[in-house]
Amino acid sequence: EDQDYGLGPWLHDQNLRQTKGSLDKAKHDLLVEIGYEFADTSLTLIIKLNNLWNKQYQSLVEYKNEYGDTNVPCRWEENPSLAKWVRTQREKIRINKVSEDRLRRLREIDFHLIGGTKGAWEQRFQELANYKEKHGECHIPLRFECSTAL
Repeated sequence: EDQDYGLGPWLHDQNLRQTKGSLDKAKHDLLVEIGYEFADTSLTLIIKLNNLWNKQYQSLVEYKNEYGDTNVPCRWEENPSLAKWVRTQREKIRINKVSEDRLRRLREIDFHLIGGTKGAWEQRFQELANYKEKHGECHIPLRFECSTAL
């Protein structure tokens, strides 16, 4: 059961057993009693990352319910982490790094890549019109990224 292969590997094994639920409770309690804090294993980290993704996805659903679309402004002060998450999802979709399940869920709420959506030209034209109304001109810098309060 317990092999003598060094303290580091042994402790890593205890973490894995804890994650799998196969660590004897008495052994677990002894480790905790001396102050050992179980580390996040890769499985625990995956669970945490999935929970974070689901939380942000739910925030995006709430955003859509309130605003009617999933076009979160890239510097949205009300929820900057959601704005960053949306940018990250778009980039991951562009480079094919989104699971089929997540892509399906994003499509269910009409999540689109900017520039790849139906009506994207019209959307950008309206953003330009709004920019001109606010600034009195249409000279947009090449690196102008946001469609926030133009």
